[in-house]
Amino acid sequence: WLRGQDPLDTEWQSWQMPTLSNPFIDPAELEDARKDLPERVFLQEYMAEFLEDSEVFRKITEAAVGRYQRYSNDEFDPEPHHQYVVGVDWGKQKDFSVFSVIDTTINELCYLDRSNKLDYLVQLDRLSQVFRKFNVTQIIAEGNSQATTMELLRSTGLPVREFTTTKESKPYIIENLMLAFERADLKIIPDPVLLGELRSFEATRLPSGYIRYAAPAGYHDDCVMSLALAWDGCKETNMAVTIHGKGKNWKKRR
Repeated sequence: WLRGQDPLDTEWQSWQMPTLSNPFIDPAELEDARKDLPERVFLQEYMAEFLEDSEVFRKITEAAVGRYQRYSNDEFDPEPHHQYVVGVDWGKQKDFSVFSVIDTTINELCYLDRSNKLDYLVQLDRLSQVFRKFNVTQIIAEGNSQATTMELLRSTGLPVREFTTTKESKPYIIENLMLAFERADLKIIPDPVLLGELRSFEATRLPSGYIRYAAPAGYHDDCVMSLALAWDGCKETNMAVTIHGKGKNWKKRR
């Protein structure tokens, strides 16, 4: 079903329809079911609604109610006095490259760029376009596996902070994103691919005691990682603004 919701996966399509749309089902049968079943069970089994949260992220549906919908870069008109950060998760063939832009003034995901099978120079050009379009204060880019790309990115002079993914750093940004949803601190675009990744994301406790956060086998988590990186940058930006607002001319860092 998730692959059918992905506009970049053209071999699959999926639809979501309530039982009531079936002309061979007596509506009275549905009313009987509504009376006999718990509301959540009825909504899931008869109204075709996805209600369950993932084991990691809660209140995803409640977060997908922001002012922004999915815009293309050409259509989007940024707020002139707002600031933005970009989270970048690189990919090329099987994985996707995702740029997540958060409006740090109102803590909302406002733009999502997702692509694969593109040369890294093309990806860097697209990222530069995003930077020029928005009032970007920081780009947080995952750099573990793409050393050449990061070297090219640093040479552009863009405000890049490289994020090194480790068994300590990845749980840190994922758990901060979990708290953002639970505390209603972040709003997101109701994009079906993003929502699907958030709902399928898993946590596995390893024999060492560490928790591994990742997509299940056969799934992707590129949107999740990009969003988590952007939220990390958003928190840092807002913290700096708060501290400066209290008269302290310094920025707290981890």
